[in-house]
Amino acid sequence: MAETLAGKIVYSGGELSMPKNRNTDKTVIFTALDLSEGGLSRFVLIMARAFVNLGYKVHIITFQASCDYPPEADFHYHLLPYSPYAWLPRGLFRQMSSTIRNIINVHRFDRYVRTHIGQADLIISNQWIDPILRYSRLPNILHVLHGTVSKEHYLNDNYHKKQKWLQHLHEYKVLVAVSRGAAEDYRRYVNERANITAILNPIDRDRILQLSQAFASPYSGDYLIHVGRFCEAKDHATLLRAYAQSARTLPLVLVGKGHHQEQCHRLVQELGIDDHIFFAGAHANPYPLMAHAKGLILSSRNEGMPLVLLEALALSIPVISTDCPSGPNEILPPHCLSPVADTAALAAQINALADNPTYFKAKFHEEWLPEAVAQQYLARIDEYNCHQEMTRK
Repeated sequence: MAETLAGKIVYSGGELSMPKNRNTDKTVIFTALDLSEGGLSRFVLIMARAFVNLGYKVHIITFQASCDYPPEADFHYHLLPYSPYAWLPRGLFRQMSSTIRNIINVHRFDRYVRTHIGQADLIISNQWIDPILRYSRLPNILHVLHGTVSKEHYLNDNYHKKQKWLQHLHEYKVLVAVSRGAAEDYRRYVNERANITAILNPIDRDRILQLSQAFASPYSGDYLIHVGRFCEAKDHATLLRAYAQSARTLPLVLVGKGHHQEQCHRLVQELGIDDHIFFAGAHANPYPLMAHAKGLILSSRNEGMPLVLLEALALSIPVISTDCPSGPNEILPPHCLSPVADTAALAAQINALADNPTYFKAKFHEEWLPEAVAQQYLARIDEYNCHQEMTRK
């Protein structure tokens, strides 16, 4: 049976597209729940292009058909629909049933990879897929942590079941965190002896600059911009209240979609700032909107390593951000940061950004380029394999 993904035909358990032939046995596999709009999907696609440029065959395996990005000819796309196995009992056996589901699905995954792809030099597991690939028998798997686990799972210094579950989830696994703060957070709240390394998110600067010329911004004149899903972590409420307290010399464009969007519409009405706020919706290519902005604002309560900040630096856009537990303070100077959820402080930063945007420009570093980051991932798995080889001897 055929299903539609990104405008092409994908067969359940089959390939979506036939990329150009490459005379190489080097293979990398990316796994993700889907390729819907968001930072995780952009991470997968940027890294996939980097590995293609390094001469690898790239396979992207998703478990749902949702896709907000156009397919690329150089990638092999696969859809392996997740099966919930609803016949398994729930109630008291909920945790056991979840484990059984994951084990059954990982057997399907492993068998599919061995049959249709073969052994990979690297398999990258992303977030939702970790509970499945935790049971995989395939080699060369890296599990990537895209956020701060203490914030995502509401952990504290008191040990409880969620921490035990996370320890079991990543026990004996090779972990990569997308920031030093996220790695330190994992060691503090989950496992201080975890096999984890920080590798910052990749940024395809040349492609971003090219895409930023794709169309003219529909917003005339100067404006500020926020790009991100409408969700609790992004804290649009603090952003909107801070904007309402600011001088409001520039309008604010909000790019994204999400469950909290209606709440934000209501808050804009309550604050009486509807004449200054523009809801732009989700954009697979937000870069023309970003490139023409006078400055970008990030108001998040927590992040792993926000791609949008790095993308803004690639576009030479001035930025201000809340000082999340991880991410922003690793790439921005202190004067670009304000305390998390501090409405007055963020309002003052918005005024300063509007008055003197040049002051809030920060440097883009070459080590953030995709091929450099891809090489770090390869070095990470090679280091682990060498250690395992020496241990066996």
